[in-house]
Amino acid sequence: MRLVFAGTPEVAAIALERLHKEHDVALVITRPDAPIGRKKVLTPSAVAVKAEALGIPVLKADRIGPDELTQYLKRRPSWASWSHMARCLGPTS
Repeated sequence: MRLVFAGTPEVAAIALERLHKEHDVALVITRPDAPIGRKKVLTPSAVAVKAEALGIPVLKADRIGPDELTQYLKRRPSWASWSHMARCLGPTS
């Protein structure tokens, strides 16, 4: 099954890895890199690190709605068949 995965913490990265073994994970959605620690070093989420290691495209966003997903899909022409996903998400609040 082809799917889109959304998550951020380490437990979600474990779930992503397991899903990737049995399914075609076409896209991962996670939060943008965040400042971590005393020095506030920008650090990707555990899910972003795992997705990149698995070779899965990553969309980093604080909020994701039809507009953000549509813009992402426009940058990736091979994803034209996914354009219906943006409509399925409905209006943003």
